[in-house]
Amino acid sequence: MSRIIKTIEIEGVPTVALFDTGALYTYVRSSLAQDAPRIKMPSPPIVRYRRTNPGNPRNLPYQRENRRIRFRHRRRPHR
Repeated sequence: MSRIIKTIEIEGVPTVALFDTGALYTYVRSSLAQDAPRIKMPSPPIVRYRRTNPGNPRNLPYQRENRRIRFRHRRRPHR
């Protein structure tokens, strides 16, 4: 997880924003959002991300190893 600090503009007001890549939800201060217009969206936006392997130097897409699920052998009935 990493955090990115960047200056962005919300309705012409420059603001310092902290982006947390591991966050599930996004929040904004009410003082910044009170003057911003509310826009109804036709459908929720689809956000796609590319999962990468952190140990991969070339940053190739992460691929899960193909592993077979090994089942335990059945127990023998008691004699």
